[in-house]
Amino acid sequence: MRAGYPGCCCAPCSSYVLEYLSQYFEITVFYYNPNISPKEEYEKRVEEQRRLIEALPSVHPIRLEAGPYEPERFYQASRGHEQDPEGGERCFSCYRLRLEEAARIAQRGEYDYFTTTLTISPLKNAEKLKLATVETAKEAERGIVDIETLKATNESLISTLDEVM
Repeated sequence: MRAGYPGCCCAPCSSYVLEYLSQYFEITVFYYNPNISPKEEYEKRVEEQRRLIEALPSVHPIRLEAGPYEPERFYQASRGHEQDPEGGERCFSCYRLRLEEAARIAQRGEYDYFTTTLTISPLKNAEKLKLATVETAKEAERGIVDIETLKATNESLISTLDEVM
């Protein structure tokens, strides 16, 4: 069984992705969101992620690894972009920070793949996230799971089977 390591931003955005990917992978969810504050809110979101995972129907196991609460890393990464609008360079710095941390831990844990659930959010720039994920995966020498490609491949396989049968 291949092991996947998605970085998750929140329980709601991860629900579909985790249920879908659990059909193909053993998953360890990495919750790391250094732009969330205060610490109590961060911990509340970790617990929501844990609650979702426990309630989610999954084919293969899903585990949770909560990253440390490190708002100072977000402040450092976003320095100079404090006045940027939502969706601006500050967001892209945060995406990169989170992807690099997920890739680093995926590499240490010898996971086959890593990805992010951030692309599901209608509030995020999915194209920029995909580009950053691909760049980070190449740097970390890890494969990525692109859910759209996986879904298209799955649909193609089902279509072929339907035609044959």
